[in-house]
Amino acid sequence: MSKEVAKQVVQRAKQDSTFMDALLKDPETALKDYHLSASERQFFCKTDRQQLEGLSERCFEIVEQIKKKK
Repeated sequence: MSKEVAKQVVQRAKQDSTFMDALLKDPETALKDYHLSASERQFFCKTDRQQLEGLSERCFEIVEQIKKKK
C-alpha cells in the first residue's frame, strides 16, 4: 500500500529536518528505500518545502476517495 508509505514520507519530512533537506535536494536518493507508486514518487520529486510543510498526511486518503467516486 504505497499511500501508507507516502504518509510515512510526509510525516518523516515534517519531523526530521535532515530528511526534509535530503528529500528536497535529492529526492530519488532520499526515497530509494520507500515503495511508492510512480505518481507519488513524481509528486515528491516536484514538491518544495512549503508544500511538504503544509501537507496533511491524510491528503493521500482524500485523493483515493476522490478517485473512487469518479
